[in-house]
Amino acid sequence: MKAHNVQPKTNIPRQCGLSLVELMISLTIGLLLLAGLSLLFVESSRSHRELSEASKQIENGRYAIQLLGDDLHLAGFYGRFTNLPATPAAVPDPCEVTSVTTLYDALPIHIQGYSAGSFTTRPVVSALCAAYLPAANLQPGSDVFVIRRADTSALASTVMPTNNEVYIQGNVLAAEIQKGVNGFAIGTDKKADGCQADGTGGCGSGKTILKKDGTAAEIRKYHVHVYFVAPCSMPAGGGNDCTGAADDGGKPIPTLKRLDITSVAGATAMSMVSLVDGIEMLKVDYGIDKISTPDDGTTVDGSPNNYVRPPRTLPMTADMTPADWANIMGVNIYILSRNPLVTASYTDTKTYAMGLAGNYAPGGNFKRHVYSTLVRLTNPAMRREQ
Repeated sequence: MKAHNVQPKTNIPRQCGLSLVELMISLTIGLLLLAGLSLLFVESSRSHRELSEASKQIENGRYAIQLLGDDLHLAGFYGRFTNLPATPAAVPDPCEVTSVTTLYDALPIHIQGYSAGSFTTRPVVSALCAAYLPAANLQPGSDVFVIRRADTSALASTVMPTNNEVYIQGNVLAAEIQKGVNGFAIGTDKKADGCQADGTGGCGSGKTILKKDGTAAEIRKYHVHVYFVAPCSMPAGGGNDCTGAADDGGKPIPTLKRLDITSVAGATAMSMVSLVDGIEMLKVDYGIDKISTPDDGTTVDGSPNNYVRPPRTLPMTADMTPADWANIMGVNIYILSRNPLVTASYTDTKTYAMGLAGNYAPGGNFKRHVYSTLVRLTNPAMRREQ
């Protein structure tokens, strides 16, 4: 007799499909999970963006303060030349590019500044600088300051000077501001200007600035740096002048910029360079070494007695004469750096200390931080140390 396998009967019902209620419940759970994941992704992206913005703000602020500090340490450096001319009777125009005599006379004014009268007004700059720094290029409340110095490296004797580039040639006792002329090499018997500054028009008597061994003194690139904060980084439509809300792709970013005397298309001019984005304000206090010391009360000693801010308008005759500028031996700089983009969920309720200018409360939705540094102007201070 053949045996048959008999399947045991069970009471478990077979799944033949989903009911409408079960389908709706599963869809709801899936949607909740999807919403949670989406929210997690959005918050993660927002946190990453905020971290990136904060990193940019910190990097920009620290870089800006280091950049200015390094340049300030070189203010008044003119190579071997230390026997400066007499302090000029009037405050020099930093944007003078034509007269080498005027540039030479300005050497004692190693630093110079124009202060904004308040956190909402712009500084009044010099007549020639106004062509480069109209109101559209000046961030309200931010100062402008100037550094004069020579390059740290002397030009090699085989270098051909750039046409109408500005140079300084000097030994310990004498110096000359010169402009380059095409075709004249900087050698042992030539100056940067092709010997034209002495009126001869040739090189027969061009060795006017000599070293002890009778060879030509070192020639260095001469710098006049005018630092300022502009309301934008990249003006709409190109060029140098900010235009308004359309700049920087519709989101203007205040930017630390600089004018420098150089050769532009073969002519001497002030060239504008963007340095650091996200710098909202620059404030400068100047340490003045008045004729008052603990030693005898009649001599200067290379150390600031107090810090001041120049008058708000030109000419600077109220309490900052040319002699006062020549006595500046230290600088205190304050930089307000901000995130490039707004943080919608954040409101800035902080007050920022900006030195002698006072406290600044900008408000708005940008995250900010103040960076400051105190710099001793080594070169002019060492010339008068007791």
